[in-house]
Amino acid sequence: ATEMQRHFRGNMHRRLAFYRLSDFIAHEREKLDKERWNWENRTLIKATIAVQRAWRKREARLAAEAAERKRKAELSVEQMMVEQEIEQQRQRKIYEENLEKWFDEQRAETQKNQMYDDFSKAEKDKIVRYRRQEAEKERKRRIEQNKKREELMEEQRVENWLVTWNQTQVTRADEKRKYLEQCLHHPETKEEKHVRKQLIKEIKKHTKAVLKRADEQKVEMEYLEGYEIATDEIMIRHMDEEKEKVYHEMREAAAKYEVDKAEEKRILEEEQEHARQNAQVYSANLLQGMVKKSQARKKLRELVYKVFKKEFDPPSFTFTYVDQRNDHVIWHKPYSLGSYEMKCRDEWVRFLDS
Repeated sequence: ATEMQRHFRGNMHRRLAFYRLSDFIAHEREKLDKERWNWENRTLIKATIAVQRAWRKREARLAAEAAERKRKAELSVEQMMVEQEIEQQRQRKIYEENLEKWFDEQRAETQKNQMYDDFSKAEKDKIVRYRRQEAEKERKRRIEQNKKREELMEEQRVENWLVTWNQTQVTRADEKRKYLEQCLHHPETKEEKHVRKQLIKEIKKHTKAVLKRADEQKVEMEYLEGYEIATDEIMIRHMDEEKEKVYHEMREAAAKYEVDKAEEKRILEEEQEHARQNAQVYSANLLQGMVKKSQARKKLRELVYKVFKKEFDPPSFTFTYVDQRNDHVIWHKPYSLGSYEMKCRDEWVRFLDS
């Protein structure tokens, strides 16, 4: 009984020790798990805070870079606008200077060309001389232009004419060779057979000269080979003769063209001389009519000066003519004035850009 009690008490104490040890281990493990969770939580929070701080720094850096780029862009645009404004002012000044210069030139040109009835004879003669000089310059310019055009057309005609005749030479030489080859190999008509006999006679005769030339140059040559060379040289000779014939035809055509051109020039000069002779009689009658017309036009202009007045219309930037009887406005100069003009107030008019 004592031994059993001892074993029972030992077993109970061992179990109690095991249970206490298990509780201690579980308690310590729980403490370790809690400490581990706290450590992981602290580490995660630190990492999150570091990531947030890095993100905020990055956002701040990007915002600062964007602000700097915006500032630089604004400065660049502002500088560009200042430069454009300076350039616009410079262009505006150049435009105003050119406009004023153009206006002065147009005004001077108009004053040179406009004629009024109250001008003195010297002033009218000066304007008439100026108009005649301008007309003479225009006439000489047209004559020079027509002369250059005629020279260019003549050069082009000669060039085309030479090209045409060169092509004719080549074409007729080729046709001549084809004809001779047909006569030599496939004669059909009596004429072609006669040409074949003449060719064979020439070729045989020239073959001897080819063989003799080969012997002099110490070149071995068979008769058939010499015959072929002689045939080709005879063909070339006939082609050259055809080209020479075409050249003579070209010279004859050129001479005929020069003769025809000289005849046309002679006829034109005769017509001009006849026209000059008729113009003398016509000029006398024309002068009489011009004097009468001039007197009638002068009276008609005087009536126009009494009826119309000339004004400047700013919106349309042109002159208008007002009928003083009924205030009717016309936008063109009265036809009765002809080359004369009406005076209007000489003043500056202010225009504003739209």
